[in-house]
Amino acid sequence: MKKILVVIICFSFGALITLQFPSVSNLSPLPLALAEEDSLPPFPLGFKPSPSPALPPEPRPPTITHLSGQSRELELEIGTRVLNFCAAEKETIRSGDGACLMDFFSAVSERNRIEDSFGVMRSEWLFYLGSFQKGYKGKPRLDQEINDPVIIIRGNEALCYLRETIWIRALDLLSGTIRDSAQARYHSILLEKKLNSWVIKYDLFFSAYTTLPPEAPLVQGESSFPLVSGFPSFEEILSSLPAKPQWYLKMMEKAQATSSLSPSPDRGGAVKYAEMWWNGFNPNYPYYGADCANFVSQCLHEGGWLMDYEGAVWWSTKWESSLTWKLAGDHHDGQADGLCWYILANGWPDNTPRGTFLGTAADSLAVAQLEIGDVVCIERGWVYDPVNGWYYGHHVGICVGYDVDPQGNYSPLIDAHSDPAYHVHLLSFGSGYPANQIYLYKVSYPYGTTPFVLNWSGWHMITPGVYSTLPANQIFGPNLLSCYGWDAYNQYYVDKKYSSLNAGDGYWVRVSAPTNAYLSGWYYGTGFQKNILSGWNLIGSPFERITAWTNVWVYNPVYGYSLNMPAAKAAGWIKSIYQWNGNAYEAPDLGGWIWPGHGYWIKPANSVTLTFWRP
Repeated sequence: MKKILVVIICFSFGALITLQFPSVSNLSPLPLALAEEDSLPPFPLGFKPSPSPALPPEPRPPTITHLSGQSRELELEIGTRVLNFCAAEKETIRSGDGACLMDFFSAVSERNRIEDSFGVMRSEWLFYLGSFQKGYKGKPRLDQEINDPVIIIRGNEALCYLRETIWIRALDLLSGTIRDSAQARYHSILLEKKLNSWVIKYDLFFSAYTTLPPEAPLVQGESSFPLVSGFPSFEEILSSLPAKPQWYLKMMEKAQATSSLSPSPDRGGAVKYAEMWWNGFNPNYPYYGADCANFVSQCLHEGGWLMDYEGAVWWSTKWESSLTWKLAGDHHDGQADGLCWYILANGWPDNTPRGTFLGTAADSLAVAQLEIGDVVCIERGWVYDPVNGWYYGHHVGICVGYDVDPQGNYSPLIDAHSDPAYHVHLLSFGSGYPANQIYLYKVSYPYGTTPFVLNWSGWHMITPGVYSTLPANQIFGPNLLSCYGWDAYNQYYVDKKYSSLNAGDGYWVRVSAPTNAYLSGWYYGTGFQKNILSGWNLIGSPFERITAWTNVWVYNPVYGYSLNMPAAKAAGWIKSIYQWNGNAYEAPDLGGWIWPGHGYWIKPANSVTLTFWRP
């Protein structure tokens, strides 16, 4: 009995010594006593989990519409050949096997050029075509859309005009839903009858300077496809068609709708316009063959920028005036013209900046500061074009959203022309060029803008990153069914459907259909503090752009000092953090980003103060 008692006392004493005299080398804060894992946060009244977003339906095979007035049998024969060629292009992107194109060309050089072109496209999307996405049970999908092939036949030659859009549909690593990216190109394909088969002599898709899209002849500053072997221009073809193609009818319908022109500069207005016209050409604006800068300038104008230089005219160069910009012209090439120079200096020689140069895509801090409505310019250097000769080449696009790229890095999303691009990751937009040749421009807007991208009908957790008095029903429009805030003191929900929403507070919103909304207002320029209680708190970032969880500091009055959020969670000061992925609660990666517009549940062990620092 005595031996047993002695052993117990010795162990107890040893434990007491350890607690009373912690090691000098281990001065990390002692965590509060942790209870068993908390139950999940409560759901709003009437909550039902949204069904998993379904993949978009497979595109229907394109039909060869009888448009040209030529032989219907020959139209079908040639059209089938062209559609088989497009299918081979798709397979070339999917597999990387250029042999798919072997059978279609009369010249090996042309086949190699097409193969190389689609090899570049494949390299941009290679990660999507693999199986990198853990937790995604289905396979990423590569879809192809062909719009209204128009075929003109002249003896043993035929010319086919069409628009091709390649869609990558894969898992959005940020939201857990399906996200689309797309790139489109316009084809002018010349075919020749060889023995019993039609072969492709060449395809003029590669140059926006020599091949204009089908819409181009319908707008101001019109010009035509180049005449090929005596074929009529597309303008002449279109004017003689018995029925207008569907793409034309849709384009004119959009153009006749009310302009989205904002009364004052607004990032949301610029992005709405980019999302509407990324794969089309607004007849209300002039069109240029290489129209990337023209497209971005339209976005900025529709976002509220005035044409306020040299008598209400924006200049495309120092010498030539036009209603919108024609050239990108950034300032790194020594040229004092173009859209990007205008952003920095408000034209030439007036030095009133409309924005700032952030840095290049090689600078992660500059990338983190890029917001929707900002501009990205690729400096390509000297380029030779068979029509224009040597010129200093640029490409320009507009930031429309945020995502995680296949490697897990934060990445802005870009929309652009001339070859239409939709939601392309920043480095994919600049594919083939070093990151230090991709220049990022901050455009000056009077207000910040929080994007709300609600990709599915049903419930979402959101947070405004700006201060605005606009009520929820006006922010989200007629699609809004419910909006609930959270009373952290009493631990219950409060109806906020007709109330304004506070920056940094989280909310549940339910929409009847996928909805994109953009809330503009005053933003916090430096830091933001928020006291949270020991129960559940529904919060989010008070900023309109991304910030890191490591930029959030937790002050604990029990210990009298602060830790950043990952350390506070590890120390037990924060018991639980959850985000909503559309189907279930999940813990966010505290080594990553806090996304603008997203809401989070947080439950501390005792009342603490959060300080958000702007990146």
